[in-house]
Amino acid sequence: MRRRDFIRNTALAASAVSMFPLMAHAKGCQKIGLNLWTVRDMMNKDVAGTLDLLAEIGYKWIEPAGYNNGLFYGTKPSKFKQLVDDRGMEIISNHTNITDDNKIDETLDAVVETGAKYAVLPLLRDEWEANLDGLKKAAEFLNIAGEKAREKGIKFGFHNHTFEFSKLGNTLPIDVLMAETDPKLVTFEMDLAWTTAAGKDPIEFFKKYPGRFELWHVKDTNKENKDEILGLGRIDFKAIFEEKKLSGMKYFFVEKDYARNKSVEEILKINMEYLRNNIF
Repeated sequence: MRRRDFIRNTALAASAVSMFPLMAHAKGCQKIGLNLWTVRDMMNKDVAGTLDLLAEIGYKWIEPAGYNNGLFYGTKPSKFKQLVDDRGMEIISNHTNITDDNKIDETLDAVVETGAKYAVLPLLRDEWEANLDGLKKAAEFLNIAGEKAREKGIKFGFHNHTFEFSKLGNTLPIDVLMAETDPKLVTFEMDLAWTTAAGKDPIEFFKKYPGRFELWHVKDTNKENKDEILGLGRIDFKAIFEEKKLSGMKYFFVEKDYARNKSVEEILKINMEYLRNNIF
């Protein structure tokens, strides 16, 4: 073989090898997000090292859940954004448990500083869950926060648990929240596991409220309503993802509340592979 042909063929072979990881995951080119509540203990101990691990596994969209007193995991918003950006990931949304009406602006400003597109309230105040009047007050708060968020260039959202999909008297709280909130100001983050644990089919609500669920939490649950590794529980993710356009979903985040029998790192990898191999 002539030297020129040898070099040419060697270069082609090297190119093919370097492309193999991309080819192997061609089916799974969809960006996949992670809610950082999943790795809360790790984040509180080592922010940079945990972000390194998530980037190595392949997570691209990040939803922090560790905001407190103007800091994200003890780090200033702009610095935290830089740590995420440097690892090729993007902060899409932030879970911020706003409990003081007077701190809405302060909290939203911190979210904006991270470069996120959404600020999400992860749960309702106890008094809002007491009765129908409480739910209407919750919706009023969501609209107020949503208006402030819009003024700052982001969108406000709310993340459900089982309460919103379980009857309060003769009413489903989710129906009240949907009716009383302005779709231009408030979106919803459907937690697929909590909705299923409440005995409801997520797709039913995508059809009932099309376009209202711009964010999802993707986690599985077993018959005892305990967290399960994706694909090992009872949720039909293929059917749900087929309705993502109907739901209005723009971003989703894998979440695992508790790890049993496996390390968090193992579960992060298994869930990633499940989505790449079975959904995308």
